[in-house]
Amino acid sequence: PTYCNGCYASFFVGKKNVTHACEGNDDPPCPKGTNPVNCKANPCEVTKCPQYPNARCVPNYCGGCYAEFFVGETNVTDKCKVSQTNINVELCPSGSSPVECLVDPCTHTKCSQHPRARCVANYCGKCHADFFLGKRNVTEECEVR
Repeated sequence: PTYCNGCYASFFVGKKNVTHACEGNDDPPCPKGTNPVNCKANPCEVTKCPQYPNARCVPNYCGGCYAEFFVGETNVTDKCKVSQTNINVELCPSGSSPVECLVDPCTHTKCSQHPRARCVANYCGKCHADFFLGKRNVTEECEVR
């Protein structure tokens, strides 16, 4: 237990603090410099680890919406990542770098306003989907779900 700013329990998997993933924890601790974020969905509900289909998924809301996968106490998240070797750094806007995502953002994303829009995965800065009708980007018109 920790007694800083009150009494609450801390939970660990190996040396990693996973308290933020526990039910009833309203104030998840994040590493210094990162804050918890609100996600539209539990990352574990929309992310899979094909290499370890029976891995236990632990959501991580520190600085983003992340799914972390464990086999026993071993974190296998890095082995679950989808390869994005086709991402060209020069295609990202200045100040934005390509990131690795566990799944293609288009796998679980739809544009309800434009159901015929083509989804293009965008890995610049974060994992997200862009939607196009022809060459016109309609992403901002989409209520993404």
